[in-house]
Amino acid sequence: MTRTSARLQQKETEASKKASSSKATSTKSTATKAKVTNTRKKQKVPDSDASKNKATTSKPNPAWSKVKGKRGQLQMVVEMPFDILLEIFKYLLPADLLSLTLASKALRGLLLDRTVALPLWKMAFDSVEPAPPACPEDMILPQYANLLYGRTCFYCDAIHGLKTSWVCYLRFCKGCLQKEFTPSGYGARNIRSITPSHYERLDGFYTYMHPREDYERNSKELARLADAPVQLKAFIEKGEQKLAARNRTAWTFRNWEWAMSKAKKEDVEARRNNRLEALKTRLIDLGYGNDLARLPRHGLETLPGFKGVKPLTEREWEKLRPDLVDICEELRKEFERKDRVNCLNRRIGLVYGVHRYFTSNNRELTGPAHRELAMMEPFKALVYDAPQEQQVTQADMLAHLDKLPEIFKDWAETSANILLNLLPQGSEGGKNAARRGKTKSKAKDKAPALDPAVLDLATTIFSCKWCPEILVYPNVLSHSCLLSRHKKEGEESESEEGVVEPNCPWNEGRDQVEFDAVSSACISAVVTALGKDPKTTTWKELDEANQRVECLSCCKETGKVRRLAMDWRHAILHAYEVHSEEEGFQNNQTRWRILESESLTRAYDKEGPNWGNTRSWGAKFIVESLC
Repeated sequence: MTRTSARLQQKETEASKKASSSKATSTKSTATKAKVTNTRKKQKVPDSDASKNKATTSKPNPAWSKVKGKRGQLQMVVEMPFDILLEIFKYLLPADLLSLTLASKALRGLLLDRTVALPLWKMAFDSVEPAPPACPEDMILPQYANLLYGRTCFYCDAIHGLKTSWVCYLRFCKGCLQKEFTPSGYGARNIRSITPSHYERLDGFYTYMHPREDYERNSKELARLADAPVQLKAFIEKGEQKLAARNRTAWTFRNWEWAMSKAKKEDVEARRNNRLEALKTRLIDLGYGNDLARLPRHGLETLPGFKGVKPLTEREWEKLRPDLVDICEELRKEFERKDRVNCLNRRIGLVYGVHRYFTSNNRELTGPAHRELAMMEPFKALVYDAPQEQQVTQADMLAHLDKLPEIFKDWAETSANILLNLLPQGSEGGKNAARRGKTKSKAKDKAPALDPAVLDLATTIFSCKWCPEILVYPNVLSHSCLLSRHKKEGEESESEEGVVEPNCPWNEGRDQVEFDAVSSACISAVVTALGKDPKTTTWKELDEANQRVECLSCCKETGKVRRLAMDWRHAILHAYEVHSEEEGFQNNQTRWRILESESLTRAYDKEGPNWGNTRSWGAKFIVESLC
């Protein structure tokens, strides 16, 4: 025979009674509707058989069953058989029992009944991990559970900004700290020694705050025993012992609190790992295992749903699946692009070794950089055309070492023709070029009309599109700006396969270098001042002569006697830096004067032995003041 409560038996009896009388009620419904009145509804009285059965078979109702009021959605829970409820509650933790006491009056009456619920609370505290300290003697287990696991203020039920005082056995908010606590005075030594306190910063100063209720109670007791020294001493000693025991226990509470925080973090981390592994397993089944293996942990947590804590459900997976598949496809393309770039860079490094070996043994030859060499045959077939799975070695590159002289020669001729086509035809620079300004015509593939020897002249000056450096031949062939790729407006940096090209030819597009007519006219004036012919003098001859010129315009400044000496390179930079705003500064031959031997010796002495290290167009111009 199954067990059931007396209340359920009564309900079944009433339901059967209503079913038997339903037909009679339906036949009289029409007549009843016509005689509706505002009379008070009669109270239902159980029949004598049901009441007699209840009196003979039911057990005495516990105290919690007499609670009045609505029970809401928990009504069916409290109507369960009493022994079944107790069996369920044996598996709950203290925090769960505490939550049930706040759920309804009926459950609160059950779980606070000492005769019934005390074993439940003890079993709950024995099964919790990490185990809290033993319950203090002046607290009952429900109060102790509220202190340990409660989430509200003891005074105002606030849920934010809470602090727990393990000495006072209280949890409070910031507002209640000022209302329900009182600071101890400087003269109240006895009361401070027997009243629990909380050390807190208040109004910029740290002070001991006592619970107002305990403080006032102890104050009255001390005042009452003021005339009884023996009783007063015994009261103070008892209070000090009690407070000392609380202070010792407070450390165990703090250690338990730290252990709880650590256990909570570990639990959250474990649940997050379980969810992450579940999502990884789903994506691995879809074929993205290799892509996920290349992502670090923080990279996985950026994917949708990977940083959650709740267990993964089928419904949530179906919601996350489209976004995760799209992201994994993009990751696969990104990894393929990186693998391609890494493969190219590794093979380009092999080309660099061959290029360095060849140039170190043939320093007189001018040729392409190693990145441009990788774009030329036969190296292009090994770098670009060979499958990514194929292992290309240094020996494969060295097999084409004998073809480098011809490659260097062809490249030098092509580059020289490009530069010659930039020069003004029929003139090597000078005044005619200066009147036209900077020539901006692009190089063409047709054969140049000028002699290639023109490139070595001191008046053949080129300018870079990306920096202010002045270039001469053959330094222009190794200028870093012309060996780099510059993204133009509206141009995509990636190829059709999504791979960024790591290599770049010299002067890509043939529009990054120009003939500098202004600098050419300026150096022509300097060469003339040095007593040489601008049409035949090369920049190497000027370096070998190592002459110095003097800026006459700086000597004519009003109220100053100043002589500035510089070589031909810094003379051009000085003209741009100081006299570029003056009219006709580039072709004013009366601006410069060669130094005589005595002044030249003095200039050498002031320059020092490190002057040769400053012969760079990229460095700021250097002049020496002779007086």
